[in-house]
Amino acid sequence: MSLKKHFVRFGQTSIGIIFSQLLTISFIPILSRNYEPSSFGQFGFFLSVTILLSGCASWKLQDSISTCKSSSTSRSLTKISLATGLLTVLVASPFVLLGTIVLFSSVELGALTVISSLGIVIANIGIQNLIRQKKFTSYSLSIFFLTGLVPLAQIFFHEWNLNGLVLGAVLSHTIAGLYTLTLTRNYIFPIKFKFSRRELACFRVFKSYFYFALPNFFLSNFRVRILYFVFPTYASNTFLGTYAQADRLLGAPTNLLATALRPIATSSLLNKKNQPVLLLEKYLKTQWYSLPPIVALVMIYSQELVEIIFGPGWQGAAIQIKILSIPAFFMATTQWLDRFYDFTRTHHIVLRLEALFNALSIAVIATTLLILDDSIQTLFSYSIIMTIYYIWWTHSLFKALNGSPKPVYKILPISFLIFTLTSIPIYLLDNFILASGLSLIFSGIIGSLVIRRLHRVEMAFSKNTNSDYRSN
Repeated sequence: MSLKKHFVRFGQTSIGIIFSQLLTISFIPILSRNYEPSSFGQFGFFLSVTILLSGCASWKLQDSISTCKSSSTSRSLTKISLATGLLTVLVASPFVLLGTIVLFSSVELGALTVISSLGIVIANIGIQNLIRQKKFTSYSLSIFFLTGLVPLAQIFFHEWNLNGLVLGAVLSHTIAGLYTLTLTRNYIFPIKFKFSRRELACFRVFKSYFYFALPNFFLSNFRVRILYFVFPTYASNTFLGTYAQADRLLGAPTNLLATALRPIATSSLLNKKNQPVLLLEKYLKTQWYSLPPIVALVMIYSQELVEIIFGPGWQGAAIQIKILSIPAFFMATTQWLDRFYDFTRTHHIVLRLEALFNALSIAVIATTLLILDDSIQTLFSYSIIMTIYYIWWTHSLFKALNGSPKPVYKILPISFLIFTLTSIPIYLLDNFILASGLSLIFSGIIGSLVIRRLHRVEMAFSKNTNSDYRSN
């Protein structure tokens, strides 16, 4: 595929995602002024259960549908994915209901979680079929119904007695499921829970999704969302709600960067002239050198950010944003680089990392709660573990590319030095507007210098390579 066609395809497939994410970000100030923090706490728990349940329900077999070459194979996988998805959600529903009754004294929340999970399961299966059939307009519209419609529906439900945040999400997920169901009904109906020999053969061919993609998905999402299952028991709903909003705000750049930059990483890796190790080092230097001034601004002026974005009643989110800023920085700058792991087919390394850091997170959170019994200290301990995880993830990625992980530990001290030096004038200004402008200037200058320097190094390397080739 040519570069032009690649970016056209990127526009077709990503416009719905980017628009939905921008819509979600833009509605954060509106929603935080229409709902109490406790409502966001309940919504954060609902979303965490829904993501895990709907993502695991079809055993990740739905992800294989878009890779199928024949329609008969994709039809078989669609039916297997739908049957396993529906059965898994129904089997898990009593446990979901019990959990919401124990933690929130609400059977309605459990029922809505099950309904939403069913909608997402159907939508995800339909979306994979739309990708395979190259119906990118319908694909983008499906993504909008699944995510972009959520904040609009939440505004509509804000005066209802039930949690309008949850109701809005349930409505959006249900519409997305029904929409994709109508588009792919020929692949889905009739629904059967008894599989033919061909369908069982398809499962055996694509069983790696069950054995590797499923545990990887569960562990990575559980690691990120583990505190949503801990805080309902050990902290107030208000604390859970402020944490949910802080996590949502800091997670927004990660989603945008991942959507925008993953295709760039993919096209760069497909270019045989690029060396993956040097490419990874280039990406890390550009981000880890240019973005620390922004992180400094967020940490120093977190209280002002909360007042501007969230409004009154959200003061507790400021300290949480300070604590979460560092791991959020590493998450945003590394998550979109997972294409390098895809390129090397070393997902087993990620799986081992996820298993290790899930166990470590549980141990650290449990120890902190038992000894200190303090939610802020627990959050601080968790953020340290997450920071170590993303650094070690990057370390392992260099090794997976048959390179030395030394660049990680050369770049990190310089990044910390930039953070420290730029923090001083940003702090001394004592004015959020001026400090914002200064941090952007710092980031722009450093970024341009780094890019120019890396470009000169690449040109020199290219000349040396060409001269060596001619001499031989």
